[in-house]
Amino acid sequence: QGDDFETTAGVGYEIPPTTLTGSFSGVKQTCQTTCSVKGSLVMLNSTSSPVPPTRIRVFTSTNATYEAGIDILQSAPVTRLIKPGKSGKLKLAGTNATSLSGTFLLAVDDSDAVVGTLLIP
Repeated sequence: QGDDFETTAGVGYEIPPTTLTGSFSGVKQTCQTTCSVKGSLVMLNSTSSPVPPTRIRVFTSTNATYEAGIDILQSAPVTRLIKPGKSGKLKLAGTNATSLSGTFLLAVDDSDAVVGTLLIP
C-alpha cells in the first residue's frame, strides 16, 4: 500500500454513484489437488474530488454481470479510500476445490456495481 491508498472504516458515508474503475492484473490459477488463484486488482479514482471510502468485494460468476445471491463471494470485503486522480492495488488470493477456468472475476462496489471484470482462462 502506497501513500495514495489508505485503509479506513468507511462508516457513515452515503453510497455515491460508481466513480471507481478497476482492472485485474497478473491473475494466475494453479491446480493440483485444489486450485489457487492469485493476482491483484488495481482501482482508479479518476475524479478530481475525494470519494468516500468504498467497500470492494470480489466474486466469481458465470457472466460479467453481478447477481446478488447467485455469484460466489471469493474475498472478504475490503474498504479503501483512493485519493483523487490516484490508484491503489488490492492483492487477491483464494483456493477452490475445482478450476475456475471459464468463469469471471467481478469486483463489486458498495452500490453493487461491477467496477472490474476478468474472464479466467
